[in-house]
Amino acid sequence: MTVPSVHEMPGTETWSGTLEFPYTGDPARAVRTWVRTVLVVRFWGGDVQTAAVAVGWMVEHSVALQHLGGDWACRPLALRLTIGVDGDLLVEVSSAGVEFPGFEAAKAVMPSLTWSMHEDVTGKTVQARLPGGGAG
Repeated sequence: MTVPSVHEMPGTETWSGTLEFPYTGDPARAVRTWVRTVLVVRFWGGDVQTAAVAVGWMVEHSVALQHLGGDWACRPLALRLTIGVDGDLLVEVSSAGVEFPGFEAAKAVMPSLTWSMHEDVTGKTVQARLPGGGAG
């Protein structure tokens, strides 16, 4: 399923930030800390702790798939957070690998979850939209 990125829709964001990191160490832990910090500093109106856990899970899943596929070193993992004008948080995790085993089970837990393959077929982007509680 392809969902247009908020970056393809001008005038739909109030803030956006990107973080790239390697698949080494504990990237999910570092991501959870970064997400908490960014969302508090940006006065995001949603549940910051739930967002940090959800984003951490998305990163953990991407890292696990990279190690299983053996292509984990080919590109860094990229995380983009965007706070939309409606206050919702769009989370995008881009990584190598073009499959998402267990997607239906993951979607059952996180209904807004979508994913799409990159046009050059070298990776995928997983997206989730988390409610923000009003305009940010």
